[in-house]
Amino acid sequence: MANPYDFQITDTSPTIIYHPTREGEDLGSSWKSFYSNSPDSSYDSTHQNSNLASGTSLHSTTMQGASFEISFMGTAIQVYGSGTAGAYTTKMDSKGAVDGNPSNGMLASYTDLEYKAHTLSLNVTQSQSLNVTFARLTVGVGDKGATVKETRVDAVKVNSDGSSYLNNDYLYTTGQGTFNTFHDASNYPRVDTNNAGSTINFRGTGMSAVFVYGTINYDHGTYSVTLSPSAGVSGSTRTFNATSKWFAYDQLIYWESGLDRSQTYTIALTNLDEGMYVDIHEVRWLEGVPGTNSQNNGLSTAVIAGIAVGAIIGAVGIASLLFFFWRRRKNQDDYDGPTPATYSGQAHAMQKYPAHSQPLLGAYIEPFVLPPTTTRPYSDNTTTTSGTGRHSKLQSLSSSVSSSHAPHPSDSSAFQPYAGYGHPYSTPWGEQAASSSQLSQPMSGSGSGSGSHSAGRPPSSSGKGLPEPPRGARVVRQELDAGPVPIQDDHLQEEVLPPGYNPAWSSGRS
Repeated sequence: MANPYDFQITDTSPTIIYHPTREGEDLGSSWKSFYSNSPDSSYDSTHQNSNLASGTSLHSTTMQGASFEISFMGTAIQVYGSGTAGAYTTKMDSKGAVDGNPSNGMLASYTDLEYKAHTLSLNVTQSQSLNVTFARLTVGVGDKGATVKETRVDAVKVNSDGSSYLNNDYLYTTGQGTFNTFHDASNYPRVDTNNAGSTINFRGTGMSAVFVYGTINYDHGTYSVTLSPSAGVSGSTRTFNATSKWFAYDQLIYWESGLDRSQTYTIALTNLDEGMYVDIHEVRWLEGVPGTNSQNNGLSTAVIAGIAVGAIIGAVGIASLLFFFWRRRKNQDDYDGPTPATYSGQAHAMQKYPAHSQPLLGAYIEPFVLPPTTTRPYSDNTTTTSGTGRHSKLQSLSSSVSSSHAPHPSDSSAFQPYAGYGHPYSTPWGEQAASSSQLSQPMSGSGSGSGSHSAGRPPSSSGKGLPEPPRGARVVRQELDAGPVPIQDDHLQEEVLPPGYNPAWSSGRS
């Protein structure tokens, strides 16, 4: 959106196109200019005097069918003057005509227009007096929020001795005509030409809007203006008329808005009437410098959308990579890594116990025996087969031992594999010794045997006539499997390893 900028042009500006003519003596057949401090009685028709205008100007007519046009690039326009309601119509662009209804010195007002090229037309429909004084316009200078900077350049530079020359930093002339830079009228220097086809050129950059000022007079005629590159309403060469009954300075002879400040523009003003003058006194331009709120510093909707889509795609890609590596790490931990366990609120890693490297020389292996179904502890005289068949299984295992093999302590009916090892069905050695008379008798198979037993060691079975294991032999016991461990969390899979062999379980004699 363009940065709005308001300015006004007077009725005497050649950029207002009057029909049928802009200057005449008969109000019933043309438009005529007036100045509040320059009455017709003071006008010198011989032009010995300058007839310099003074005061507020207006253009007036009573001609039915008279009209004028104002073209601009902007969003609003108000035309000031006086007239009779219903005696004129106004029209914006190609829309339908609207009956005039002047109010508070305003002939017409159009606001909130789309920012583009527009043309306002006013047409006199009745032979009533209609006066035009000025028009106020809202145009665009830079982007919204821009700071407006004004620059002024004189067409002619004057030396200290009074001589003058063309300001060739910005202006240059083309064509075969004569160009004059010396004018002493009211110390108002300007460059002019009265040869048809002669062109005064201006070149500048950093312009958002440009305004060219000169003079109007009875000896000024038509001229054309070409803007390169084209912009605003100057899409093609435009023609204006600087004819005026009164001589007036600082008239806006050309202006344009909607320029690109980054472009370099050339304005070519060409005289179309031989013997008639056209001149330039000054060129002013406005530059819309981007500010902190300027849309020039922002990003377009398409760019913002592209950045947003790119950010989403990038985030999805990163998330996918993170998920891939997380799954890969998790799978690797499940197969290769230690199994986490919780003890006293802390996580530990359960490593496999290393295999024992020494051979089990002369060791005895205890068979796997399930506990009885009854809560009654084992007794020394329990040799009958239970309803579950567990003791018969023990007996069958014992009877299958070859006679050439050294007898195992479990061959004795007094042997209790779980006694003294903290098994829930074990019988403490103290209670066992108090209830069994066989354990209190001296052993007959070995001179080193004794009826007393050290703490934590199984009682000797030599009382049954069986030899004790060789000295230094190891007793091996297979730990019971604890069974499956309930899994609390569906996501955290705990792998339970079977118990390994621990040399501490061996209780060999010393």
